[in-house]
Amino acid sequence: YDVPATGELVTELAPGAAAPAVEPRAGDTGTTGEEPPPVEEPVIAAGVTVARIPVEGLTEPAALALLETEFARKINLRVGRKRFLIAPGQLGLRANLASAVRKALAATAPGNVYVPISYDKAKLKSLQDYLVERTAIPARDASWVARTVPRLRKEVIGQRLDARKLKKRLVLSLSRPLTRKRPRVVRDAVVPAVRNNEVGPFITISRDDKLLTYWVATRKGRVQRAKRFGVATGQSSYPTPRGLREVVEMWANPWWYPPDSDWAAGAQPIPPGPGNPLGTRWMGLGDAIGIHGTPDAASIGYSASHGCIRMLIPDAEWVFAHVYVGVPVLIY
Repeated sequence: YDVPATGELVTELAPGAAAPAVEPRAGDTGTTGEEPPPVEEPVIAAGVTVARIPVEGLTEPAALALLETEFARKINLRVGRKRFLIAPGQLGLRANLASAVRKALAATAPGNVYVPISYDKAKLKSLQDYLVERTAIPARDASWVARTVPRLRKEVIGQRLDARKLKKRLVLSLSRPLTRKRPRVVRDAVVPAVRNNEVGPFITISRDDKLLTYWVATRKGRVQRAKRFGVATGQSSYPTPRGLREVVEMWANPWWYPPDSDWAAGAQPIPPGPGNPLGTRWMGLGDAIGIHGTPDAASIGYSASHGCIRMLIPDAEWVFAHVYVGVPVLIY
């Protein structure tokens, strides 16, 4: 055996013999053949959300990819039975997702990170106007359908979106993608100007039966015969004209002025009083035709007038107290 100057023991090996294992010493720079451990990317802490979207356990690139997908989701807006798919790009949506992800990554406790957004206000206003108009259900006033037994065209309660509430819902959907799946917007009721029981009375006058009928409508839209009175109508030579008219003027204690007709030629005006042929009340229907009282009670039930509809004085006063200018009158 030779002893080197370094003090290391050198052993001669027989031909083909394996070299003995050498344990590394302190300061030895030789490699061991093992891969260095990988560097782990930081992940977002448990319980952290961004725009209410769970992102816990995700790396920065994964969280950013998830948010980009969610913020590109269309708004599935439902109004009644109508459905509208609205792409965020239509409203010029811009969201600072990268900044929000960095804040989420830095968070050490559960919580939500708000995503700053911006949008095109003009485009949002245009969409608001379109949706309000497109989904509106117009209200319909109650009105009479003129028939011998009148029918009521019932009121219809309308519906209309409130533009302010709609804007609030759309902006919320832009800032929170999870609300875009089924956002419902409720329309407000639009009450018609004329309700069923506000339509007023309707009067029918039968020339054959010599009857005046006073009709009213209930809140539920039912038509009721409230009063019926006997009347006198026009003589065969001066018949009461058929058709739909309305009350155009009303006078209490009226003067009688002779009409421009041959039967009244030479007659003089008659002031209010017991001898007035109009009684105490006049409800004009146009063309010198009207409903009025008469001192000639015996004429009721006959064709006795010169075209007007005569009533007993107390009956005419009742009708006068329950009608107004504009009340429809159907003569048949």
